[in-house]
Amino acid sequence: MILKGSARSGGSDLATHLLNAYDNERVELADIRGTIADDLHGAFAEFEAVASGTKANKPLYSLSVNPAEPLTREQYIEAVEAIENKLGLTEQPRAIVFHTKDGREHCHVVWSRIDGNEMKAIHMAHDRRKLCDMAVRLAEQYGHDLPEGLKAWKQREQFKKDKLEATLAENAQQQKSGITPAQRRDEITGAYREADSAVAFRHALEERGYILARGDRRAFAVVDRFGDVHSLSRHLKDVSRKDMRARMKTLDAASLPSVAQAQEQARAQQKASQDRAREQRAAEETVKRHSAQKRVAMERAQAARWLALAQREQALFLTQQQERMALHAAQKAESGGVMFRVRSKVADLVAGTPALQSVLGHVSNRVGLDPRERHKLENEPPDWSSPRGALQRAEEITRQD
Repeated sequence: MILKGSARSGGSDLATHLLNAYDNERVELADIRGTIADDLHGAFAEFEAVASGTKANKPLYSLSVNPAEPLTREQYIEAVEAIENKLGLTEQPRAIVFHTKDGREHCHVVWSRIDGNEMKAIHMAHDRRKLCDMAVRLAEQYGHDLPEGLKAWKQREQFKKDKLEATLAENAQQQKSGITPAQRRDEITGAYREADSAVAFRHALEERGYILARGDRRAFAVVDRFGDVHSLSRHLKDVSRKDMRARMKTLDAASLPSVAQAQEQARAQQKASQDRAREQRAAEETVKRHSAQKRVAMERAQAARWLALAQREQALFLTQQQERMALHAAQKAESGGVMFRVRSKVADLVAGTPALQSVLGHVSNRVGLDPRERHKLENEPPDWSSPRGALQRAEEITRQD
């Protein structure tokens, strides 16, 4: 569906053009509303007569409706009323003319832009954008294919809709809070979707740190934890104003705080949160300080134990060296004695004679006949894993103590 509209003057020339049967196979004046005259020239003359009491240079708004596929009269009227509501021309005087050209029917609609009560022209801001939006919406409503231009328009608008462009104020708020407008919108939209009523939505906002307030110019506003004010409708993704108003009408606006009161409440909550955080940090610092002091005390006690252990080991080592030197001296003195040599000779005789070895070998081993074997055992380090070695170790430690 193609919609083309523009504000213009020259009502008489426009009426003549719309009634031109030469260039069209069929011309039908379908409707005139809001005038005494029932013909097109007379209706447009009345439009301009009312406009003469204002400063408007272009008192008319002309629109052509060219659908991709045929529409019924009811669908045409439905589409025209939807478009005039979108443009802000609801209930304005208008005329509707149908043309049939080359076998295809299309429609022309002309409205008076002059508000008779206020005696001023209705501002047609962003009318081309609104017409493109309506063309996409009506084509989808009636099941018509979108031309490539409108497909590209739909994709661009969907991207803009999904991406919330930050204002200068929101950029400043982001620098202060670290929260982007998109993140804020996701939080508010999430609260809206999980709630099944306006009261539940209010509580869901409070759980996320927002306060629902009654605005001055807006029905509802949202105040964040930093006291910044945001439009509720702007931060509800894929939720129309109509749906939002239907949901929120069950909530009494008088029960909500004003924006100033909500800001004061947010500042008080922020201060309380900062105080709690400060107290928590102080408690954590106290715990850390006590832990550090305890750790230092433990390290000092451990160092003292290691020092005592090192001193005991050093004393034990000196004792062992002294005992070893004394043992070597005693063994050397014993080696020069007559009995040492005699017992050694007898041990060698028993070991070297098989007959004696079989009879006296076990006796020799039991009584320690050979003193050299005893010296050898005395010079070997003790086996601390054996019961005897453990006993010797305990005796040495006891002597040190």
